[in-house]
Amino acid sequence: MSEMLGNQYFINGLYEKAIQAYEEVLEADPQNSYVLVHCILAELKLGILEKALLHYIQLLALRPIENIMENAYLKPVCREVQTEKSLFAEESQRRLAQAILDSLCNRGKNVVKTFKSLLKKFSYSAEIEELIKQVEELPDHV
Repeated sequence: MSEMLGNQYFINGLYEKAIQAYEEVLEADPQNSYVLVHCILAELKLGILEKALLHYIQLLALRPIENIMENAYLKPVCREVQTEKSLFAEESQRRLAQAILDSLCNRGKNVVKTFKSLLKKFSYSAEIEELIKQVEELPDHV
């Protein structure tokens, strides 16, 4: 039920409420890649980079991005999301958000490699630093 509610909020641009609904789903089913993608997209729309990064790393650990984005519904939703320059204090933050978005939308080559190189430009919480170690072990083409 929360997933459908989250989708309605997302469609209507109520991204904070969408995130709350998606997080309820993720508490019960942390491996729900469909909900993770939507949660990441909503977080990027609001400029919540660290949370989007955390969810993105969780998503990478689940399965290759290409398999997730085979879902016909997710592709157009993902392509509609843009990273607004005004949401991020630094250009490097916007570039990191864009790298996440590009890999979800399957745009360009070596997006995971680009994402991994951009990770090195920031400092993060201990929880995210631990997850980043997992990303660094991933092949450049997931």
